[in-house]
Amino acid sequence: RSTLFPYTTLFRSIPEEIAVVCAGLWTASHPEYGLLRWLMLPVCVVAVVLSDSFLYIVGRLYGKRLLEKPWMLKWVPKETQNRIIHNFDKYGVNILLVGRLVPGIRMPLFLTAGLLRLSVARFILADGIGAGIGNSIFFLLAFWFGEQFKTVLESAEEKVTHAWPIAVMVV
Repeated sequence: RSTLFPYTTLFRSIPEEIAVVCAGLWTASHPEYGLLRWLMLPVCVVAVVLSDSFLYIVGRLYGKRLLEKPWMLKWVPKETQNRIIHNFDKYGVNILLVGRLVPGIRMPLFLTAGLLRLSVARFILADGIGAGIGNSIFFLLAFWFGEQFKTVLESAEEKVTHAWPIAVMVV
């Protein structure tokens, strides 16, 4: 165990979809903010592109050395690395548009983009388009179904509130 262990748990990532869905649910449940609440969607997309850019920069600076580390080989085996590199050669930037929608390959995909020295502008453009489309869908679905989700939770809460005295008497 590393002495940095308590601090490294702060930097563990969560899938972007979870954060974006939570933002969509929050936006749906706070109509009092009016149009201002719609700033949440572009903030989410910008945050996603910034975090992807961090992986791109790490790949650009440390890519080959990083991909050879034993812990990285455990997480992203050599076969997967070779397949991603091959797909980048074959499909170019288009792989970023489609590949970023697959949670399991996002991290090695962005590292590989940096490793292969894809231009920063092309990376930001492709990732921005992919993040904008994919995360907008998650955000809007959460927003549209947010009221139904809230209604289901309130209904369940009401049933539990009414049912607990009966449960106590049965026990």
